[in-house]
Amino acid sequence: MHLGVDLVSAGGGICSPYFAYSSSNGRGIDFPKFSGNEIGFGITLMP
Repeated sequence: MHLGVDLVSAGGGICSPYFAYSSSNGRGIDFPKFSGNEIGFGITLMP
């Protein structure tokens, strides 16, 4: 799950801070491995 907001400047640039939560098995070769609950946050910038 990702939860965030897009902040648009007058010049058209976009700043998108977001929060992420995951509770799932691995992907690809480590699919059987359960990594536990994971949380994260980040910022995406687009000119």
